[in-house]
Amino acid sequence: EFQGKEVDTSLGVPKEDVTGFCLWVKNELQPVVSNVTISKRLKDSPAIVISQASTGMRQYLSMIDKSQVAEFNKNLTFELNSNHNLVKGLNLLRKKDLKNANIMLRQLLDNSL
Repeated sequence: EFQGKEVDTSLGVPKEDVTGFCLWVKNELQPVVSNVTISKRLKDSPAIVISQASTGMRQYLSMIDKSQVAEFNKNLTFELNSNHNLVKGLNLLRKKDLKNANIMLRQLLDNSL
């Protein structure tokens, strides 16, 4: 549970687009991502992945036992900063060029892991 000051998301992805945008992100990133939310805490980063296992633990397991990686990479929550220009641009791009939007989305996820 976030205890800090919440970020104003009114300047981000338009409210009427948020639900469709989050559903699109979730559908494109399944089975890796199980939840997509608009972050109320990110200020400078476009996105963050939240997991039961830390990033370091996932990387360590990938070196030791590849079979465990898939288990730890399930049930990830992808939090998006709707105020970030990259996320706002991704929302616009998905309406105009879905193929490139999918590529950009996967890159954003990779960078967040």
